[in-house]
Amino acid sequence: MGNVTKQASTRFSIVKRSKGQSAVEKASYISRSVLVSEFDGQTYRPKYHEDLVHSEITLPPNAPKEYADRATLWNAVELSEKGQKSQLARMLKASLPNEWSYELAEEVVRDYVQRNFVDKGMCADWAIHDSENDKGQHNLHIHVLLTMRPLTENGEWGAKQKKIYDLDENGEKIPVIDKKTGQQKVDKRNRKQWKCHTADSTDWNSKENAKMWRRDLADTINATNEQLGIAVHWEHRSFKEQGIDYRSLDIRYEWFDEEQVYPEKIISYPQAKRYTRKTEYKFMMYDRSRVKGSVVATEYPVPYEKGGKKDPFYPVITAETKDRYEKYRQEAKWYRNIFLCGRLAEFRYYNMDDCILRALHVSREIQERLQSTGE
Repeated sequence: MGNVTKQASTRFSIVKRSKGQSAVEKASYISRSVLVSEFDGQTYRPKYHEDLVHSEITLPPNAPKEYADRATLWNAVELSEKGQKSQLARMLKASLPNEWSYELAEEVVRDYVQRNFVDKGMCADWAIHDSENDKGQHNLHIHVLLTMRPLTENGEWGAKQKKIYDLDENGEKIPVIDKKTGQQKVDKRNRKQWKCHTADSTDWNSKENAKMWRRDLADTINATNEQLGIAVHWEHRSFKEQGIDYRSLDIRYEWFDEEQVYPEKIISYPQAKRYTRKTEYKFMMYDRSRVKGSVVATEYPVPYEKGGKKDPFYPVITAETKDRYEKYRQEAKWYRNIFLCGRLAEFRYYNMDDCILRALHVSREIQERLQSTGE
């Protein structure tokens, strides 16, 4: 789409009581408003307020109308969770294009929150902030605070998990058998016991959902940028998910009834539209006296697909891919026994002489490492 790629900054986190966190405090922070927690009795006052652009609560149709009040909503959440290890809310923080107007940001975020969260049954408390550093650079971004417990049809808090009975091959419930008596176990109220397991009552905690939400935000930003003529493409995937760009080769062989087809054994065609190199293998052999004719291999560059049938041959080197590779290289430094060698691992082109020299240097590095560690 655009000629510039920007890494989308999105971060999901969970508000946990076990870490001393409070959903009321988080709501106070993102809305830049003073809120009182009925759970812990604390009054939360945000340190900043000048960066607030907009704040809003969006509710599903089965939510009580009073939840449109921020204090009522998050105090209801806090009081519905009894455990000391309770997960209280899900938070999203994400960047927005600084080129956008506040009105446009509000419109786009409202639609994004509605489609991805509220339509799934969550209550969403969201805000847009625009901070500015000492150099005058803006940072337009959003905060979204989401409920984690589903609401029932009548607006009451439902269960986060549900019990699912295990079934046999005939679709019947499986009894829990007492090993001593051989009979089905019963509980204290004389109810029969059946094998079962618990599962989340919603799919909101799915990692695939988090990926989908990130992707949808990037797609929404890109579609809006395209309409505005902003030539910046937002990439939602991490550098690990993106991988490194390589190209593969489609090598086609052709036999000629000639002693020699080309003046040189290898000819490169950097400006050719379809193929990049021709190799006449006959002239790379030590003894070619009994070879009739000559075979020429023509290399056609094709895209490399991870998991596909073709192997990677060369790196695709651009400013963007070099930056991504550098992140991989820095990551590799954390692993003591990883040594990068070759055009794919080092993301660069090598001629054969340089390749052999590099292999000898890496071999020496490995020997020195083994000697120093005694492995």
